[in-house]
Amino acid sequence: MQNILHPVLQPIDKFDSISVNYVMHCVPGAFGVKGVAFSPLAALLAPGGTLFGTTVLSKDVGKNLLARPFMWRMNGLGVFNNRQDSALDLLNYLRTHFSVVEFEIVGVTAFFAVRAR
Repeated sequence: MQNILHPVLQPIDKFDSISVNYVMHCVPGAFGVKGVAFSPLAALLAPGGTLFGTTVLSKDVGKNLLARPFMWRMNGLGVFNNRQDSALDLLNYLRTHFSVVEFEIVGVTAFFAVRAR
């Protein structure tokens, strides 16, 4: 088993693409903690490789009447851990680890595609 926050120690081939769809909002901690996951992921990309994904944001996004209780419940159960997740924090971590960053917010979901340095 591999923890997304730790480097992969086993020798494996690099990937042309890596998907992290609907993963980051489940990782414990704010992006100051879970943002470190982008470093080991970047190391797994082949030159010119793409990492893409989506995550549900909670901070500084407009949550509709259904999203508010749903996110409160999912965070309370420990399924989500996104109370401090903002678009700006995510974007800053992506720009730290990748040279090309495409980023869009739709509702409360961040969509991103990035390329390795």
